[in-house]
Amino acid sequence: AELALALQELDMLERLSHKCGSVPLQAPPQPPPYQAALPPIPPETRLSEADRKKVESIREANEALRHRNTELEHEVERYREEKRKVDTDLKELQDRSNKLKEDIEKVGSEKALLSQIVKNTQGENEVLSKVMNKISKDYEELKKAFDSQKCPKDDKILALRKTARALETENELLQEEKMKILKDQDKI
Repeated sequence: AELALALQELDMLERLSHKCGSVPLQAPPQPPPYQAALPPIPPETRLSEADRKKVESIREANEALRHRNTELEHEVERYREEKRKVDTDLKELQDRSNKLKEDIEKVGSEKALLSQIVKNTQGENEVLSKVMNKISKDYEELKKAFDSQKCPKDDKILALRKTARALETENELLQEEKMKILKDQDKI
């Protein structure tokens, strides 16, 4: 707005100078291509000293405004470049954030699945432990019954002992598996 007012006043003074005639002034430097250049004051135009000073100050103000306009254009271009960079960085951060959200959801569902597996395994272990205890008791009762009869039935006793050993071994393996699961659960 100031630039437009200054240009209007300069135009008015130049029209006045064309009518009056004056001493020639220095030609102003060439304006940037986006601004219309003011024609130089013809040598036959005469201006009063006050008008000449006013014209000169307006030209200087106009030059300062052109310079400031150029600076502002450079600042706007730098701002636009920074904005493009910030937009790119923001897009990248949003993409990373979305990927992390997906990863967190996956970890949460895997954790829930593992928790369910651990609960099921614990339930199975309890059932197997009860069955093993019952088998052990039954075996002890059978052993006492056979020992009290004083009739060696070697094949049956041997078969029962082998069965008992196999069940005890299986129980130990199940207990080890249970401990591994509990350790894995603690890690989670």
